[in-house]
Amino acid sequence: MRKNEFIPVNELLARTRLEQFVEHYNFPTEIKRKGNEEKIRNPFACEKCTGNSQAVSVNWQSGVFTSHCYHCSTRGRVTTLLFGMKYGRQPSGNKLQGQEFKDIAADIAQVANYRKGEPNEESPMPKHPAVEKPVSAPRKINLPLRKNKDPRIAKLEHLSDEFVLDLDQMNGRAVSYLAKRPYFTHEAMTQWGVGFLPSNSKCMLRGNMVYELRNERSEKVGYVGRDLAFADKIRKWENSDRTGKQPVKAKFPPGFAKGEFLYGAEVKRLQHEAARAQLEDTGLLVLEGMNDTIALDRHGLLSVSLCTNRITEGQIQKLARWSHDLAGGKITLMLDNDSEGFEGSIDSLKKLCAHAHVRTVWTPDCFGGKFRGKQPEDLERSELVLLFSRFSSGTTLRLLDE
Repeated sequence: MRKNEFIPVNELLARTRLEQFVEHYNFPTEIKRKGNEEKIRNPFACEKCTGNSQAVSVNWQSGVFTSHCYHCSTRGRVTTLLFGMKYGRQPSGNKLQGQEFKDIAADIAQVANYRKGEPNEESPMPKHPAVEKPVSAPRKINLPLRKNKDPRIAKLEHLSDEFVLDLDQMNGRAVSYLAKRPYFTHEAMTQWGVGFLPSNSKCMLRGNMVYELRNERSEKVGYVGRDLAFADKIRKWENSDRTGKQPVKAKFPPGFAKGEFLYGAEVKRLQHEAARAQLEDTGLLVLEGMNDTIALDRHGLLSVSLCTNRITEGQIQKLARWSHDLAGGKITLMLDNDSEGFEGSIDSLKKLCAHAHVRTVWTPDCFGGKFRGKQPEDLERSELVLLFSRFSSGTTLRLLDE
């Protein structure tokens, strides 16, 4: 968008929703709806309304918000509210104007997917014959399970209560799966919400190793099941005429917006004091698989995972924003070091380089091919030290030495 280009803020707000900005700014709050109003936490909260998840009422259609706290009594246009969600404070002089207004207007344009030169009421364009334009699909949001209106889905919030963590209560495939992954201690499985779902469960993921999927606010938005018989199934498929359906390693929920999700991207992890030094040193570390993130967490390395080897536009937007907010604009890629992962790394580099300073930890040929075909979860601590010695100024290496 050109500098000083007019942005039709009111028009763009009319085609967006409050929840889009809550997600865009990674603002920790619940959204309670009643009629035309939505209630959220007050971003300008005084000590009297801190912790009140319904301290502010927002009428998005009218473009205004009102605080229910008599001590701080904040109110005004939703553009001011967005400024508070982004920066956690009032605008300079308690009025949104000048560069601060332009900053929020640019965010509104980004969320509304506004492009320069797009016709609007305030800036009329020359009349041309009407041409029907394709309507872009609204951005999908993974709704927390407990907020789902379907009671059958809402009660899946408690599916993890059925998880089995003790080896003597699992089948042979589950025991073998965990034996090859020593980072899956009882403590780690509890922390990450991973467990074996026994065959007597009524859930369709029974017999799988199941992982909780949590959003940035640590709310459960679904589960993914790892097929423990996948290795046998894919081997049979590859040795067949391949006319049947190719086996799937991980089963995500139907309709789950995988392209808007990053595993391990919880605010409490990303903003934890212990992670700050590593993020500033090596940047935001991006991996391919969920197990990779869990394994590196054992070594004290914070990372998030794409859950695939191909990055999406939704993931790019989140990574770009978080890297600038938390990691000095740096992103470090460490997808699987096989041919598919390397192709995914090149693709991710091309797409992310316009938004951040991006680099990759390894290639199949680095260190004389020492790490060819490896995944982050395979690595010993000494191997991580060797790889990160090229990027770390010392902070990350000290974490690995602890």
